[in-house]
Amino acid sequence: GGYRQVLDRCHFSSLQADQAHQLLRGVTIDVTEQRQMEDDLARSRERFQLAIECAAIDYYEWFRDDDVVIGSDRILGSLPNRDRNSPVRGASVLEAMHPDDRREWQAARARHAAGEVEFAECRFRVRDANGRWRWLFDRAQIVDRGPH
Repeated sequence: GGYRQVLDRCHFSSLQADQAHQLLRGVTIDVTEQRQMEDDLARSRERFQLAIECAAIDYYEWFRDDDVVIGSDRILGSLPNRDRNSPVRGASVLEAMHPDDRREWQAARARHAAGEVEFAECRFRVRDANGRWRWLFDRAQIVDRGPH
């Protein structure tokens, strides 16, 4: 025997006006497996965050439909003219990119989108908030192509 975790919801109803007798109606749901999955997910997130920090890499997701980029603050937070109260736009990342590097970056993305290569890989420079050029290596993969 072990313990099971349950979610219990109930409703009290009075059977008589004097409130001496009450009826309890309820449902009980076994949520042990759900709790285990939540715990496993939390541990997985912790391991992922540790791996990112130990490898000194940055992570991002670019939602192309909305042109919103989310990810680690080390790179996105260092973009010039960054308004911390609004989302990072892909256009602002491209604006911060060195003009000589944009074409190669776009070509790498196009090759990947066309299925010619498994990953879009490119080295490029991006201007940080202090005006310095920082070299980045970007490796990305489309994980959701959305509806066709």
